[in-house]
Amino acid sequence: MEALKTRLSIILLILIAFSLPVNALTAAIGNARMILNYTLESNKENVLEKSILVKNPNNITLLVNLQPEGDLDGITSFEENNITLAPETDKDVKFKVTLTEPGELTGKINVFFRDPEGNQAGIALSSNIIIFVLGEGSVMPTTNQTTKNPEKNNTANNVNKTPVTVSVGGDGNNAVTGNTIKDNNEGVNWFFIAFIVLLSVMLLAIIIFIMRRS
Repeated sequence: MEALKTRLSIILLILIAFSLPVNALTAAIGNARMILNYTLESNKENVLEKSILVKNPNNITLLVNLQPEGDLDGITSFEENNITLAPETDKDVKFKVTLTEPGELTGKINVFFRDPEGNQAGIALSSNIIIFVLGEGSVMPTTNQTTKNPEKNNTANNVNKTPVTVSVGGDGNNAVTGNTIKDNNEGVNWFFIAFIVLLSVMLLAIIIFIMRRS
């Protein structure tokens, strides 16, 4: 009987170990939304310079890559990219937007965080940016204009330098390549749940078999 209790204890410990949640990466950016004004000047290159604060609160090194999207694509450059960010550090990544004509530019800069070892799924965050470019005869946008389309900001209620943090679980080897991380991890989560269920059924069958023999 004592041997049976020992075996059951070992089996339960194994089951608990496999049921523990997978370690999750976390990441943050300091500028979830920017609304900017710029006035064009003649006979000079018009370049708007800003920065995005990227943060790595994990205890492992992350690779950080930034990609412009929307109206910012093709006119945005980075002082440095494909950054190696040490554990528990942050960095201001400077970028430049070259402006040539008046108008409203709407876009985003996607920030991808990836585990260089490939042990955990990546994370993608976005900084939503609106630029009102003014020139000769242009009118400064009103308050209503500068706050329109709030639904475009997928990090709602986080303006300017308010940090946005996202946490993702998973043990996949593929980094997130889209603007969200939901679809990338659904497959991992379902696979993990199915594995735990299958393992539980097998262990239950072993326990019943041992008890019957005893």
